[in-house]
Amino acid sequence: MLNLIICEDEEFMRNQLAHHINNISIKLDTRINTVLSTGNPIEVYTYLQNNNADILILDIDLKNEKMDGIKLGEKLRKFNTNIIIIFISARIEKTWEAFVCMPLNFIPKLSIIPQLEETFERIIKNKVHIPHGNFIQIQNKTINLNEIIYIEKQAMKSIFHFNYNTTEIYISFIQLLDCLTDNFLQVSKSFIINTAYISDINHSNKLITLINDNKIKYSKNYLKNMEDLNAKSDAITHN
Repeated sequence: MLNLIICEDEEFMRNQLAHHINNISIKLDTRINTVLSTGNPIEVYTYLQNNNADILILDIDLKNEKMDGIKLGEKLRKFNTNIIIIFISARIEKTWEAFVCMPLNFIPKLSIIPQLEETFERIIKNKVHIPHGNFIQIQNKTINLNEIIYIEKQAMKSIFHFNYNTTEIYISFIQLLDCLTDNFLQVSKSFIINTAYISDINHSNKLITLINDNKIKYSKNYLKNMEDLNAKSDAITHN
């Protein structure tokens, strides 16, 4: 399932987008859930401060005195590098200005139907496939979950760290966490660890040591995850 936000200030166009998205969802056999549809960029900004979404379809020329589409995209990128932004606009000259927000695509409104479908095909193709046994498939790469020590996020890409090598894939943590097994734990904005490879946890310094001697600092924003890990470890110890 993909969670979608539409930010377009013309109600007719919002309805057209919703109709096209529904057709794309049926054609590509993928559930696309619109969690917010609005013409107000402030509403989108507020929503994403407290909730997650996979995709944002964003009009550039929003009729809002404080924030147009590009300004909203810039503000979102300061705290959310995972969401996929698809810009739509009748103003082609805004293309290069919009790319400061790292969008996946810029679609002219005159050709929105075919390009929107092609863009969603790309997104779905790059989505992580559900694990089969110890393996997941991401963008034609098959990865053994048991061999991942930790995953590091750098901008739009995820770096998989193994014993002797690394693999870089352009995919968000949100997509990954939907498909990783229970022994994977996000401990900060930039790191997911395989708990099977933990050798020590220093809570005074908020430092996790892995068996390859890599040290990763966990964030206070992820203390609930660490508490769950501690409870799980205690249960194992006392059994």
